[in-house]
Amino acid sequence: MLLAKMDAPVYMNGIKNGVEKKLSLKRVITRRQQLEQEMEELEKVQKCLTRQRDDLEFLTNSMKKWATDFNKVERNNQGVPYVRSIKEMCNKIEIQLTDIHGDFYFRVQNLVTAEVTCFKQIYEGLELLKKQVRKILHDDAAYKASFIEEIRQLFGKLIGISETMLDIYYEK
Repeated sequence: MLLAKMDAPVYMNGIKNGVEKKLSLKRVITRRQQLEQEMEELEKVQKCLTRQRDDLEFLTNSMKKWATDFNKVERNNQGVPYVRSIKEMCNKIEIQLTDIHGDFYFRVQNLVTAEVTCFKQIYEGLELLKKQVRKILHDDAAYKASFIEEIRQLFGKLIGISETMLDIYYEK
């Protein structure tokens, strides 16, 4: 007579709040499949969040470039920026903000569609920027040098919000 020695059930420590449990092979396989499915879902979420972070970094870098350009603009001896230089920069900004086939616009729409936390503030700021830029470009009668300072302040606000979002939500 052949007797097969049966292994004792496996005891797992640390499963579910440190309570010892007996596990069958079927239970282990089922739990492993569940965990693999959860991992796949988390990887999808991670991929989506990484794309959002990249989009937000692109927007932040674009706004920083605009702010740098505005800071470097030529000014007369009284410190007032030359209108021609400002209009050239505003034209470039308007093109990026309104070109529906452009990278900047596409990334903004991605972030709006994804309903990224706090992005509404940036979107509203970009809409305000678009209005300010159009005033400078298309309304010579209403043009004031103070518009440039308002735009510079708006850049600071937008960059601050986006960098905070990157630090908090995307752990840059």
